[in-house]
Amino acid sequence: LPQIKGKDMFEATRDLSVCRNKAVRKHIYLYLTSKREYLIRAIERSYRYDDMIREVMGKNRDIPEEVALLPLLESCFDPRAVSKSRAIGLWQFVDNTSRPLGLRSDRWVDERRDIEKSTVAAVRHLRNIRGCFPDWALTLAAYNGGAGYVKRTMDKTGIRDFWKLRDGGYLREETSEYIPKYIALMVIYKNQRLFGVKDEITVPKKIETGYYTLQRPVDLRDVSRIAAVPLQTIRDLNPELSATMTPPDSKNYRLR
Repeated sequence: LPQIKGKDMFEATRDLSVCRNKAVRKHIYLYLTSKREYLIRAIERSYRYDDMIREVMGKNRDIPEEVALLPLLESCFDPRAVSKSRAIGLWQFVDNTSRPLGLRSDRWVDERRDIEKSTVAAVRHLRNIRGCFPDWALTLAAYNGGAGYVKRTMDKTGIRDFWKLRDGGYLREETSEYIPKYIALMVIYKNQRLFGVKDEITVPKKIETGYYTLQRPVDLRDVSRIAAVPLQTIRDLNPELSATMTPPDSKNYRLR
């Protein structure tokens, strides 16, 4: 393996030098063994949404393209994922984080489950955090553990390096393992044949979709009948909708 010294986490991931890191190797092993089912499911789901996510990322060149793979860890690429702390969606936003970012959440719609809108919000949130930290490893640790928590830990210890904070036992376990897990998933995702998982992954067939702008609220069951598209397909394409109705207060609602 190439030497890892002096490289940021993304550069070290691209040339595999990050595999010199013992914690990363541990999680690669776990994702290839006891967590293999999770790994395969997450990668397969990622192909459903990669076009939309990469389109958003393409408009934000200051964000490393690998950040598009963060939902592998956050949600197993399930827009309906809900954590114990009530974080929701691909990017796992809690309500008090998503509302300031402009994501609507009520009985009709939860935009934390909207692929495009939640990704735009995640980019904004990550950009805000990045301004407070010296590199992306600490930025993503703050995305998981909270910017205030990571900043206080850095100030208390005087350490400005994620791996030194982790190895010194200064971070709580979830945050200390977050970066190695994410890197392990990235490495496997980018090298599926090398790690022997490519033949187990079924890439879903891409379906052609478009948006229809609704002049008034509609029942999705009527849309299903008129369009001859199964109701479940319409709901899967619009995971932000919490009911079988589009929001009664929304004009010009875009239904995929």
